[in-house]
Amino acid sequence: MTARADELILEYYRTPSPMTSAGAHAAAFDALPRDLSELCTIIHGLVLHRMWAPNYGVTIPRARQAEQHIRPTSEMLAQIFVHDRRPFAAARPLDKRIIGTCRDFAVLLCAMLRHQGIPARARSGLATYLKSATFMDHWLCEYWHAEKRRWVAVDCQIDALQRRTLGVDFDLLDVPPDKFKSAGHAWRRCRNGEFGRLFQTGRWFLAGMVARDFSSLNRMEMLSWDMWGIMFRGDETPTEDNLAFFDRLAALSRAGDECFEEIQALYDGDARIRVPPLVFNRHLNKFERVFGRAQEPRGRGRWIDRFPVETSLA
Repeated sequence: MTARADELILEYYRTPSPMTSAGAHAAAFDALPRDLSELCTIIHGLVLHRMWAPNYGVTIPRARQAEQHIRPTSEMLAQIFVHDRRPFAAARPLDKRIIGTCRDFAVLLCAMLRHQGIPARARSGLATYLKSATFMDHWLCEYWHAEKRRWVAVDCQIDALQRRTLGVDFDLLDVPPDKFKSAGHAWRRCRNGEFGRLFQTGRWFLAGMVARDFSSLNRMEMLSWDMWGIMFRGDETPTEDNLAFFDRLAALSRAGDECFEEIQALYDGDARIRVPPLVFNRHLNKFERVFGRAQEPRGRGRWIDRFPVETSLA
């Protein structure tokens, strides 16, 4: 790959997208530090992971459950300011933090880095350190380290309490490859039979991760339960053509920058993977607009039949 091609790729990932733009709150991003560790600490003070809330002694009010379904960064920032008008560097009390998931931690860091002109992208995959001897679905943020000339994976969700609880003993600002496998790598391992029954019982879930990781490589960082296009539900038997398509998505996402143009061409040209204006929120059992809080009514044709409410592994 030529130096010019490399720079075009980096320019693509350093440019804020509609999903990661700070929007009306760009000035608040201007005031953020450039130190990576400090940015992660700031995000810890802005977001409360929905599954970790009990560990902090917090019960999430029913009225605030909807916060975990916010997609664009600009809307997340607006909601953060609803709870607390102070600058983002001020750590919010636990009950004033926006409710989110690992995806939101990764997307916020991605948005902050892009705002500072640093190439970054959110990645969906499986982590080995969230539950003993078990792969768990997770999101990380990758950024381009100019001196090391490589993408560095960062877990900005794990704070001091979570580190102690999980026994994490590695650098979260440079997550080792054996601790996190992107969705494309996980899919290949399942196709090779390395995960045993997981591929038969959980491949619908892994397929969704592959699609979301692929869309994220195209700067469309979707919710962990969003479904569209070629994705299939848990009780469906995918066709060989469908599996072959996911094989292709997984292979391209593993190749990454080496197949950058092909990744973009496939995403832009194939409706099976391109994110449409409306996606199906599996948790809420309804269609929603990707941008804008307006929601579509429940129960619309074949989509409601294909994507019923199912329990997330997130």
